[in-house]
Amino acid sequence: MQYNGKKKKKQRIIDKGWKNYISELRKDPQEVVIGVLAEVGGNMDEGGEGITLYEKAITNEFGIGIPKRPAFRTTFELHERSLIMLAKKMDNAVFQQQLTINQAYDRIGETHKGQIQTVMSNGRKHFQLNSENWAEIKGGTPDSVTPLIWTGQYRGSINHKTRKR
Repeated sequence: MQYNGKKKKKQRIIDKGWKNYISELRKDPQEVVIGVLAEVGGNMDEGGEGITLYEKAITNEFGIGIPKRPAFRTTFELHERSLIMLAKKMDNAVFQQQLTINQAYDRIGETHKGQIQTVMSNGRKHFQLNSENWAEIKGGTPDSVTPLIWTGQYRGSINHKTRKR
């Protein structure tokens, strides 16, 4: 084959394991799930109120009857770029055989879990107090205006796991 009057050099491709790495990932596709997980206590009724931690999380995230406190969405928006960078770093570490895929997923999960919990801890910057109406529904105690997001119960219920896709 000729190119501009000269012979085209054949390129030799040296695969240092990339095809095998991708093939292994495709055989067992997984994902990291982060949030209030039923299998890790999210289906528990902590306060005896007849509502699970998972339901409380949904209520806070979307503002069902209370002001919105979208901790998950806020965290993702604040940290999207750093999470992409972390995923690339973990991908490289797995390819270089410095970590197993499960170790990489665990690091991603722990990192984002910590980011969510930090946003929750700093919630006063991002989220409102409960309304007086909500305080009355909760019994009218002084703690009724304190959002669950600030009590530590919701924050402590955040967890992660790796699962098959």
